[in-house]
Amino acid sequence: MNAFLESDEKLVNLIKLSTVFVCEKEAVIIGMIYLVPSGNPTELFHEQWSYIRFLGVHTEFRGHGIGKKLTDLCIQFAKDTNETYMALHTSEFMDAARTIYEKRGFEKIKAIEYLGKRYWIYLYNIEA
Repeated sequence: MNAFLESDEKLVNLIKLSTVFVCEKEAVIIGMIYLVPSGNPTELFHEQWSYIRFLGVHTEFRGHGIGKKLTDLCIQFAKDTNETYMALHTSEFMDAARTIYEKRGFEKIKAIEYLGKRYWIYLYNIEA
């Protein structure tokens, strides 16, 4: 993720493609999430899927429901914009995020190995 975020070009392209939801406290961003609309396939995500990237909450503010709220905003926005599916990938070292996604109905559809770590692709059927 750091390599991606350190590339100005990749980050600018992600911002241009996405709807970005942020959580602020006293004009400081303490949480964010990107929702990429369908029609932007990658090696992990099909063209028909919208997908979440980079859910993050500042460590001092974790456990206050910010990640849940940001995820819910993405789900509602995807419904409002007539998306059919929403996907994401997460890893074995992101337990809190996996819990958020699974409680909202995202289902594991594929396991992958990357840089010696286990990752999963999750899919959410927005129309269900």
